[in-house]
Amino acid sequence: AAPIVRFSNVIQALRARLFRLGSLKPQIPWSQEAVSQAGVMFYSADNNPDLWRRLISLKDLVFVVPCLENDEIAYIREHPHLKKFVKVEDDGSTSIPVLSASRAKGLEFNRVVVLGFGEDCPLPLEDILAADADEALRENTVENNLGLQYFLNRLYVAVTRAKQQLLVIDSIKGNERFWTRFHEPFAAMGLATMRGARDVWEPMLGRMDEALPLDVLPARADDEAVVRHSA
Repeated sequence: AAPIVRFSNVIQALRARLFRLGSLKPQIPWSQEAVSQAGVMFYSADNNPDLWRRLISLKDLVFVVPCLENDEIAYIREHPHLKKFVKVEDDGSTSIPVLSASRAKGLEFNRVVVLGFGEDCPLPLEDILAADADEALRENTVENNLGLQYFLNRLYVAVTRAKQQLLVIDSIKGNERFWTRFHEPFAAMGLATMRGARDVWEPMLGRMDEALPLDVLPARADDEAVVRHSA
């Protein structure tokens, strides 16, 4: 769906800028129809029980989390909200699917929550972008930072699992660490410096807007897919 594709293009553009991947190009949405709902929602997931009650009431929800494959149960038990709302059975099954990005790779779901990736970023995005602009810092902090490469690769996998609706949920700390520049990504991430930025990338990028827990509504089959963000 167009909003999800455009949002995932922001991750690709960031990868292209940071790692000088000139061959990367934005994905073009199959559907070019206008979207009637906001492209991305922003919440505070901290101290927001109404949001979590709404989420667990959705029958088609899948969480993608930033843990290693096979560490999903440990992640649930340590997460301040998942451990309250997701039941883990004795056989390891869960009341709501919770998958690592590695486990989710190659799969698609109608509605996906990308949870906690902002806190998992190796460095604050502000510091990453500053180091990228400083030749003395760039090589060690950005170019050869395998942890950062791995993080952005997993994040891209996570945000591209959704077919109809994508919600990105993070803590206040995670939002400040990573997501704040996704409201106006082209300007805030300095993407204009990339080759073909204005003609190739800018028209294909999504963004993040504010919304309320009431906006988390069951998706109808005839609705355009939407991307949502919560923090």
